[in-house]
Formats: sequence, structure tokens, C-alpha cells
Amino acid sequence: MQTQIEMHIKTHTRTRTLYLVRHGEPEFEGGEPRCVGRTDLSLSERGKRQASDLTKFFSDKNITTVYHSYLLRAKQTAELISNGERSVVQEEGLEELDAGEWENLTFGEIRSLFPELYERRGWDIASNPPPGGEEFTVGLLRFKSAIKRILNIADCVDEANGADMSGITDMTSGNIVVVAHAGVNKLFLCDALDLDYNSVLNLAQPYGCINAFEITDGGLRVEYYGVLPVGTPDEAECNRILEHYKTPGKVVAHCRAVSRKAVEIAELLSQRADCCIDLELIKSAALLHDVARVEQYHDEAGYTYLLKCGYPRVANIIRSHHGLAPGDLKSITESTIVFYADKLISGVKEVTIEERFRRSRGRCLTPEAIKSHDQQYNQALIARDLINQFSERSGEL
Repeated sequence: MQTQIEMHIKTHTRTRTLYLVRHGEPEFEGGEPRCVGRTDLSLSERGKRQASDLTKFFSDKNITTVYHSYLLRAKQTAELISNGERSVVQEEGLEELDAGEWENLTFGEIRSLFPELYERRGWDIASNPPPGGEEFTVGLLRFKSAIKRILNIADCVDEANGADMSGITDMTSGNIVVVAHAGVNKLFLCDALDLDYNSVLNLAQPYGCINAFEITDGGLRVEYYGVLPVGTPDEAECNRILEHYKTPGKVVAHCRAVSRKAVEIAELLSQRADCCIDLELIKSAALLHDVARVEQYHDEAGYTYLLKCGYPRVANIIRSHHGLAPGDLKSITESTIVFYADKLISGVKEVTIEERFRRSRGRCLTPEAIKSHDQQYNQALIARDLINQFSERSGEL
């Protein structure tokens, strides 16, 4: 995911990073998400916690300056990131796209008042701005100009000499954080990744996420995007994700049982000094592995869900719970443990692998389904042998 965006930035001899951040969750009127561009909202309590996560992430990243738009939600996020230890600067042009007549409406209200336009935007958002709203090309131009000003100002100060630079050189010689908004961030990423503007519908940009760009001679190189500073959601956040995607209660109960079993296996393995597994990652991935169970290809759908939520490591484990990669069958990984734990739970009841697959085979009605079933069964046996050999407690798991 490394793509160059040419911006004719003055050359740099040092490796530096621009971190483009989406602000934390705002406090919506009535608690229901709304279409907000220029509506000025403060951070919710959850948004403040997200900003605090960003504070911890950036504490050791050599950040010298935190820029933000004039909107309060971005300003508050920037101030929390700064933690009183870095300069905070408001920069013109970083504000969100103007939503025109859709400003501060709920998405249900928009769907009701503008049904045809709402539907058209579902397949061609780039050509269908809200009535009176800002067009993508206009918004991207002023946002890119703001980023260019920020980077060129920093370069100019770096190159200055002979003057009294106390308090200025230090401010601009390290890495930079820009706190902005989902719409303009996505457009900037589309430009950086050479994507069609309609791709904004697929780019992950959850509240409080980070997009990292290496500052290079003549431009920016995308290192990663849409990633939250905390790589693993805690139990409360997992529950929020399950609720958001309307995962059925019976499926949630199964996920909880799988998570408990996966943690049990992981804790046993972690007694070995040479075991290097992330217990919290296992717990969360197991709890979310069937988040998209109602979808036809729920492993792939769940992968997409968690990417949009900003958790790529969890997403990759969810994607593999119906089929492990070769590496996961040669050495024990978090994916191996979640996959294996899932095969030991039928509903909420613990069973043997043989019993689990005997029960499920009758539901395989096509050659493709039978092939997938057999592959998972064989992988489950390999995972069991691998885990038992490693734990030196053969037969207990």
C-alpha cells in the first residue's frame, strides 16, 4: 500500500511522516448519526476516549506540530493529541466538505427527502453532490492546497539559517499531524492511491483513525490508512461492533463461547516461554469472527466490516476462520487458535472436531460446499496436532 502523490513539495533530506487523522466521534443531536460537514459539534465522551488513544499513539512519534481545521471536533482532537507538549495550529482549508441542504440531517431524513439522489449516490457519489453541497474536485483542491502549505512552510523553516529560530525550528523539524475529516481525507487518499473518486465509498476512515504518509522528495507516499491507534478492540467496542452490524443473538452467544475457548487455549500455550501470541487479539477476533454470519460469504464480509472499523489485524483473522493460510498450519498464530477454537464449539456447546464436522456435513449440498467442508476438517486436524505438540499436553485440547 505504498503509492506516490505528487504535490511539488520542497525537497527534504530527512525521512519524515505526515499523519492525517480523522477527528474523534462528535456529539450528535439526539444521539443519532447525522450528515455533518460544516455543522460545528464538540466531541462525545467516546470521541474524547478515541482522542486519548491517539495521544498515547503519538507520544513517541516525534510529533512537533498538530494542525487542525477550524471545526470544534477537529480542534478538540488536536488539543488532546498535543497534550500540552506540542504546538497546535489551525489551518484554513482543512475543513470538511460542505453538505449543502443535507447538513445536519439524519440519514433516514435524507433518504426520505431525497430518495432519487440518495440512490444515485450509492453508485456514483462523485457526480452527485448534495443540493448546494461542495463538489469533490473543489473540496480536494482546497484541501491539497492546505496540505501543501503546511509541508512547504515546514520546509522553509527547516532551510532557514542565520535568524533566531528558537521555538520555530523545533516546531517544524519533526513529524506532523493533521486532524481533519472523513470526506476530505478519503478524497486525499483517492488522489494518493490513484483511485476513482467513487472509491470513497470503500475506503476505511473510522473516527480517530490514522493515515500515514512518508514525506519524500517531491511528494507523499502512502504507508497505511484507516487504522486505529489501538490495534485491538476491547470487549465493549466488540459489543458495539456486533450491535452495529446487527449480528443475531444466537450468533453472538456462539462467538462468546468460541472466544472463551480460544482464550483458554491461548493461556495454556502462553505458559511456554517461547510462545509469542497476542491474547487480546485472539479474544477480540474470536468474539467477532461471525460478525457477518447472515451474509453468504461471511468470512469475507466480516473481513470488510473490520477493515472499515479500523482493525486490519482482527480483519485478517476473521477472513481466515474458514480456511487457514499455509503458514498458520506450520506454526501457531492467532489465526490458528481462533480457527481451531471455532471448530470445537457447536452453538455454545463444546464438542470434538469429529462431532462438529459430522453434524455439519449434512448441510453441504454442493460439490463446492463439500470440498470446503473437507478442507476445513483436514486443517482442523492439523491445527489440533500442532497445538497439542506445542503444549506438550497431547489430547487435552
